[in-house]
Amino acid sequence: MPSLKLSLEPGTKERVEVKWRGLWKDVHVLFDGRELGSFADKKALKAGGSFSLADGSTLTVRLSNRLGASGLEVLRNGTPLPGSAADPAQRLQVAYGIIFFIAGANFVLGVLAMVTRSSVLSQIGAVPGMVVQGLVYGALGLWLMKGRSYVALSLAVVLFILDGIVLALHGGSTGIIMRIFLLLPMLGGFGALKKLRASPS
Repeated sequence: MPSLKLSLEPGTKERVEVKWRGLWKDVHVLFDGRELGSFADKKALKAGGSFSLADGSTLTVRLSNRLGASGLEVLRNGTPLPGSAADPAQRLQVAYGIIFFIAGANFVLGVLAMVTRSSVLSQIGAVPGMVVQGLVYGALGLWLMKGRSYVALSLAVVLFILDGIVLALHGGSTGIIMRIFLLLPMLGGFGALKKLRASPS
């Protein structure tokens, strides 16, 4: 049974646990091992629910599909718990994680295109120049991770969009859907950066 364990504050004991079956079925919310409540299915989880804790605070659990913040949101008095989908640090981590993934994919495909000269790779748009692209994405991902830079994220997003347009113009439209799935969490990184800068602590 999949589960998500969270602490109330960074660096403290994990006291909240959300367990479920399959695609968000039979969801149970626990605090210190004691069940607070449950959701029957995905529809109920999307509607969300709130549970009172012993200290008087309120724990809210819901499934979100918001841009760049899709996933399980767990909040205490409106503040996202560390590691949940609404946590800006988590959302930023997802954004630069995707940039690193794009960097690695470009680098590997570029190296393979250089070494094998494969026509199959050429048909999907893999060219030796992707090695350089991979290095650029990697540098931008590192800049975003270390410096929380709007510029780094903006450059990565623009480069990814332009790269997709070039591929589409050359008949490489098969990866458009995947590119959209990768782009949305990257765009969500802008909101995460805004919140992190507003609360530097």
